[in-house]
Amino acid sequence: MTIVVNDTNILIDLVELRLLHSFFSLDFWFYTTDLVFDELHDTQKEALQAFIENKKFLVDKIAETQYNGIIALRKERPGLSTQDCSAFYLARYLKQSC
Repeated sequence: MTIVVNDTNILIDLVELRLLHSFFSLDFWFYTTDLVFDELHDTQKEALQAFIENKKFLVDKIAETQYNGIIALRKERPGLSTQDCSAFYLARYLKQSC
């Protein structure tokens, strides 16, 4: 199974373009981090809620111990936000776990 880790911009675009049902019907595992999810407006979060509830979209809570890895990524790539680095970190973690 292919894993897709989404950042804020992708999620915003999917909501705004009304592509959520098509996107989440693809045969992938979809993830994001709580840091990314928290950047969304309430209406965007509400639009995603059904996919979270039916486990098509998983919001990974970043553990305190993972923040060091995210901060290290941010130092390596200063052009990325902490939220973007959290998605990058999660993608690396999931790749190693599979």
